[in-house]
Amino acid sequence: AFRRSLLLEAHERAAADGFVGTDDAMVVERLGVPVTVAEGDYTNIKITTPDDLPWAEFLLAAHLNKDNQGNE
Repeated sequence: AFRRSLLLEAHERAAADGFVGTDDAMVVERLGVPVTVAEGDYTNIKITTPDDLPWAEFLLAAHLNKDNQGNE
């Protein structure tokens, strides 16, 4: 997560320089701001393309199935 003002500055500077980053962290790091990665749950996926949706649907169905098994 980044402060909105920092993120806007990073993207504006990248655009002005013709730099295309792969994600927000890359353009923020380019400003010289340290970025820390926080470990999270493996199922907390990032959906960036339509190809990611089947995996998200599978994870959701598995989670709902696990929850429903405890209620029987």
